[in-house]
Amino acid sequence: MNLLEAFQQVLLKHELVERQDKILIAVSGGVDSAVLLDLFSHVQEKFELELQVIHINHGLRGSESDGDADFVMEFAKRYQLKCLQKRVDTRTYAISNKLSIEDSARILRYRFFDDMLRTTQFNKVATAHNADDQAETILDHLMRGSGIRGLAGIAVKRDHYIRPLLNLSRHEIEHYAAENKIKYRIDSSNWELKYKRNRIRHELIPYIKRQFNPKINQVLIRSGEIFRETENYLMHQAAEALQKCLISSKSNEFILHLPPFLNTISILQQYIIFNILEKLGMQKNLLRYQSMDRIIKLAQEGKSGNRVQIGDDWEVVISRDEFVFHQRVAENFMIEVKVDETYFLFRGEVTFRTEIVEPSENIPEFSTDPTVEYIDFDKIKLPLYLRNPQKGDKFRPLNMRGEKKLSDFFIDEKVPNYLRGRVPVLECRDGIIWVCGYRIDDRYKISRNTKQILRLEICEGCYARLPNERF
Repeated sequence: MNLLEAFQQVLLKHELVERQDKILIAVSGGVDSAVLLDLFSHVQEKFELELQVIHINHGLRGSESDGDADFVMEFAKRYQLKCLQKRVDTRTYAISNKLSIEDSARILRYRFFDDMLRTTQFNKVATAHNADDQAETILDHLMRGSGIRGLAGIAVKRDHYIRPLLNLSRHEIEHYAAENKIKYRIDSSNWELKYKRNRIRHELIPYIKRQFNPKINQVLIRSGEIFRETENYLMHQAAEALQKCLISSKSNEFILHLPPFLNTISILQQYIIFNILEKLGMQKNLLRYQSMDRIIKLAQEGKSGNRVQIGDDWEVVISRDEFVFHQRVAENFMIEVKVDETYFLFRGEVTFRTEIVEPSENIPEFSTDPTVEYIDFDKIKLPLYLRNPQKGDKFRPLNMRGEKKLSDFFIDEKVPNYLRGRVPVLECRDGIIWVCGYRIDDRYKISRNTKQILRLEICEGCYARLPNERF
């Protein structure tokens, strides 16, 4: 069987493509990606595929990197394909985020790929990982102490990513390129031993082949397949276990019932957490076992109010018998609110609106919908501001004569401590008007004498769970 036939078999066996798929081919300029593009060009008509080339210039090798970009542009033209390119500053990103060059390049590369999927009509990205890459990855993960997930290696298909060359060796790919006179670029950094992947490729694996097992690559790949099957089984079991302890889930928050989580066997606890962190869109470099150990220890201790921060944007909190994964709120925010305008809070998750409405019989004096309130506009001393709660805040809850500390109000309303910073407060020069989603100040309630009414609305509810609401 020639390599083109083997390629087509992989596409069919793993259902990597469907008719009329629109596929972005990631081409670096090296032999693997050049062959990948050539192979796709041969099956394009058969599967009625729409193809386009994408290339990221990591800016790590100066003029050599720019030469790669120029080569890929011309290479795409030979196949009559468009080429989308982007240049990034990998070194600056690595320094800013305290990451290795290798990790930074991978993060920036997949961020570019994800952006291309979002901003184009294409539905898949094909990368040129091969069997040697797979063996090197598994060995690297083994030395790092990765769990089953790491030892499973690279998946032939994950979400919108496909890797049709994963079962082909680098030698087979280079032989195909030579036979078909496919030109490609040689990346000089592939021989720089300061990079761990190169030391594994050029020193460790050759040493193991000489001294222990000449077929170490095949052994590693076969082991990876076994771990992949184990991984898939555990993921399936974890998905079922997650549903048994899930209270609610949103794009920026998961809440679990802690007792059934703790009753789940240890390895499934880890997979439940991995599942949640991935669904929240957390960067892969944050999903390390050190983080996992800290989160599981947090759950086992079960002390309400304790928390673990993950990266800059996320944290895991214990709140009574709840195990909460959520996006952290900025320490302080204050927005001047204009009437009849819309505002977006918490990265667009919450929408706040105001509008002047005429008094009518349809407008209730006391709203039964906690996300909508009506207040007497003439009693307000402008300007209006929307902000997060601050220490020492007080207001006069509706139908109460005296003032109450906002912190005491939250306690009475059973608002978990971790959510209090996500409850916007609307105020004017005279003080708080509305604790959004909970209660207006008694001074601003409408009456029969009200002439102008200001309608307030806050949508989505990710700022807090509403009173007495349990998902």
